[in-house]
Amino acid sequence: MMSGATYEHLSPQKTRILIVDDNPAAVGRLGLTLQAAGYAVSHTVDGLDGLIAVEDDQPAAIVLSWGLPCIDGAISCTRSASASDEPRR
Repeated sequence: MMSGATYEHLSPQKTRILIVDDNPAAVGRLGLTLQAAGYAVSHTVDGLDGLIAVEDDQPAAIVLSWGLPCIDGAISCTRSASASDEPRR
């Protein structure tokens, strides 16, 4: 289904949810469930790509795994919160 830093086409009328997790089975189940409920879903497999996706896509919600490669979930969460306090370019 979704892998790496790939994204499906995000419709402007759908609420965007970002899943940041390196477990394909969990992402697959959660992604399908969210899509069936009408959400636009994107996915990355590590904290660094997750931070980039947050800035680029500005999702309404993020499902974040705590144990991630590159940058773990705790650091990603802290950096994402810090970045949201800064003015957008």
